[in-house]
Amino acid sequence: MVAETVADTCEITGMTTNVNARDRNVGGYGGSQVTVTGQITMKVKFKASLSKTAQ
Repeated sequence: MVAETVADTCEITGMTTNVNARDRNVGGYGGSQVTVTGQITMKVKFKASLSKTAQ
């Protein structure tokens, strides 16, 4: 989507994920909780037309 709208090139240079699980079962109630977080690092070369100022 980035390459289609504002970039000449776009590539993923890094990706990390973190998963945390927690048992919230107290007295038979609550169940479990799973949290997943992620981060994506991208290298983008913007289209030349975006760097020109409108006059």
